[in-house]
Amino acid sequence: MDQPTKAAPLSVDDELARRAGLSVVVLRRASGLPIARCSGALAAERGGENALLGASFLEGVVAERDRERVTRALLGGLEDCSIDVARRGSRERWLRLHARPGDPDERARGLITVYAQDISERRASSVREDIRRAWTHAVARHAPVILFGVDARGVFTHFEHHVSGGEIGGRYDVVGRDVAEVFAELPEHLAALSRALAGERISERMQHRGEIFELHCEVLDIEDGRGTRVLGAIINVTRQVLIDQALAENKSQLESIIHTVADGILLNDTDGRIKFANTRLASLLGVRPEDMLGKHIFDFMDQESADEARANLKRRRSGHFDRFDHRWRRADGTALWSVVAAKPMYGADGEHQGSLVTVTDITERKLAEEALKKARDELEHRVAARTAELASANQLLQDEVRTRTLAQQTALRESRVKSAFLASMSHVVAKRGIAYTTGNSGLSVLLDISF
Repeated sequence: MDQPTKAAPLSVDDELARRAGLSVVVLRRASGLPIARCSGALAAERGGENALLGASFLEGVVAERDRERVTRALLGGLEDCSIDVARRGSRERWLRLHARPGDPDERARGLITVYAQDISERRASSVREDIRRAWTHAVARHAPVILFGVDARGVFTHFEHHVSGGEIGGRYDVVGRDVAEVFAELPEHLAALSRALAGERISERMQHRGEIFELHCEVLDIEDGRGTRVLGAIINVTRQVLIDQALAENKSQLESIIHTVADGILLNDTDGRIKFANTRLASLLGVRPEDMLGKHIFDFMDQESADEARANLKRRRSGHFDRFDHRWRRADGTALWSVVAAKPMYGADGEHQGSLVTVTDITERKLAEEALKKARDELEHRVAARTAELASANQLLQDEVRTRTLAQQTALRESRVKSAFLASMSHVVAKRGIAYTTGNSGLSVLLDISF
C-alpha cells in the first residue's frame, strides 16, 4: 500500500465542503482506517493537513465505544450513511460522518471519502431539549401542566397540555388564537399574562372551578421564528395542595399531641446531643424547649446520673431498648426522678442515628418512697428501743418475781418452823400444865404451876 508523503490538492467539491463547515477526510480501506488526506477543521486543530497523514482515523478521532460501529458502516456496507459519533477524549464533542462506501471509483482505489461535520453544539442543544422534556414529564407525573408561548400581540405561539402521567394531551387548537379569547373565563390568568407581556415575571397561585393552579411566566429573548416573547406554564397543583394541607394538619395534630402528653419526649443523636424536646420535658426540667436544643442530655444531670447515661448510650448503639429509673437535675438544682424508656433510632440505610426517649415523672412517688422508708426506719428504731425497754422491764419484773418467790419461800419456811415450834410447845405445855394464848401481840404464856 502506497504511503503518501504530502496532501493531495483539494478538489472543488472539497472546497465547497470546507466552506460549508465540513472536514474532508479520505481514508484507506484498511484496519484502523488510516488517513490518506484531511482538510478543514480536523486538520486545522491538529496543526495542518499533513499532521494526520497515515494516522488511524478510528484511534485518533473516534471515541472507543463508537469505533466498531464506524468500521462496520464504512467497510462492511455499500449504502450511503450518516453516523453520529463521539470524539476521542471528550464527552461533549460530536461528529456526524457522511460517506458513500459503495462509490465504485473509490472502492477500486481502496479509498473512502468521509465528510465530517461538527455537531457538538447541535447535540448539546438536543440534549438540553431532551432534558427539558424529561423535566416536563417528571413534573406532569405529579401534576398536569400546560406549557405555552405568547407573542407581543398576546397571541399563542406554542401550546402543549401534558396530562397526569407525562403524556401530551389535547392541544385544543390554541396556537394562533388570542390570549383574551382563550382565557375569557379566567380573568386572573389573563391579568397575569398582561403583566408578563409588560415585562413582569409572574409566579402566582389561582383557583378555578374548585381546582388550584400555579401560573409561572417569564419574558425571554428567543428566536423561534414565531415571535414568542413570553413563555409560561400552568400547573394543576390541587392534589399537591391537598396533600400539603393534610400533612400540615397531621403535623399540627402530632405536635399538639407531643406537646400536651403527660410524659416528656426527647430525641438525641448518637453522642447524646438533643435534637428535640417537647414542652412537658422542658417544663419538668424548668427550662424552655428551645433552651435544650443542641445541648447534651448530660447537661441536665449530676455526675453520677451522667455516667449512667453514657453507659446507656453505648447499649443503645448495640440496639438495646432500655427502661429504668433515672435522676435528672432541674434548673433550680432540685432532683427530678423519672422512668426513662429509651429506644434506638435508625435511618433508611439502617445506620444508628440516636434515641427516642420518653420521660415519666415519678418524683412524688420517689419522695413518698423515701418518706415511707424514713418512717419505716424510724418505726424500726422505736420498736427496737421499745423492745429494749420492754426487755429491761421484763427483766426487772422477773427479778421482782424471783425476789418475791424467794421471800414467800423464806416466809413459808419460817412459818413451817414456827408451826413446828408451836406444836412442840403445845405438847410440852400439855404435859406440864402450862397454859398459853396467842394473839396479835404474839404469844402470851400463863404458867399455872401446881405442886
